Amino acid sequence: MRVLKEEEIKEICEKYKTGKWTQKLLSEQYHCHYATIKKVLKENNIPIVTHTRRKNLNLRDNFFECIDSEEKAYFLGLMLTDGNVHKTKKGLWQIGIELSIKDKDIIEIFKEVLNSNAKITYRKRENTEVVSIKVYSEKMAKDLSKYGIIPNKTRNIKHLPNINKDFEKDFIRGMLDGDGAIYKSKMNNKEYNHITFCSYSYSICEDFQKICDGYLNEPNKAKILKDNGKEIYRVHYNDQNKVKQLVTVLYKDSNYYLTRKYILAKDIFEDKNEEDIV
Repeated sequence: MRVLKEEEIKEICEKYKTGKWTQKLLSEQYHCHYATIKKVLKENNIPIVTHTRRKNLNLRDNFFECIDSEEKAYFLGLMLTDGNVHKTKKGLWQIGIELSIKDKDIIEIFKEVLNSNAKITYRKRENTEVVSIKVYSEKMAKDLSKYGIIPNKTRNIKHLPNINKDFEKDFIRGMLDGDGAIYKSKMNNKEYNHITFCSYSYSICEDFQKICDGYLNEPNKAKILKDNGKEIYRVHYNDQNKVKQLVTVLYKDSNYYLTRKYILAKDIFEDKNEEDIV
């Protein structure tokens, strides 16, 4: 059995922890027996993955390292609202997104932009079918933590992270797709458009509204309200010109979005009966 050098042992441990290298690949790389790699990992208290699925060597695990594109900003916003970070019992870091089955297309796009080989799974939840993807990456989990996206993030995030202004609207669109709504109401035979965003944190709603107000000709006058009997706060826009301004900034000419919300937004920003946006 080949005796590995100290620097080789260190390299093996670091490579295995990234989740990209299997024991088999490491044994081939360092020209030693599979059992040698296993022994090194055990002696260094490295949790051994027992599943046989081949590691995703092409995974873009630096995807969230720097938010410098529309796709990264959008999916960061979606992760902040509908995503999760979890450390398994085996010590592996897992990130995931779970959405309604109606939004399967954005899960497929997320898988594609990450170059992931993870399976897209389906399950029933409270009489609703949902779709999800889970990716294993310590690097991604570490990068997401810089933006407050950590295990049990819902109650821990107090303020929105600072995002490059060039991609801030994409981040906000991701948040709105995750925990917001675009909808219509009817009164006196006339339809009215609405945008709402909800969060367990009042300060998150404040930050969200402040950013959105920056896209408007004048700030939103509506107060942030608390749902009756619930620990949920809501930002609400119902002024028709403001709603049109917002959906135009957030959705028009964008490339990443939930299709069903984009259709509603497009119906609003292409409506010629509304006031022109200055």
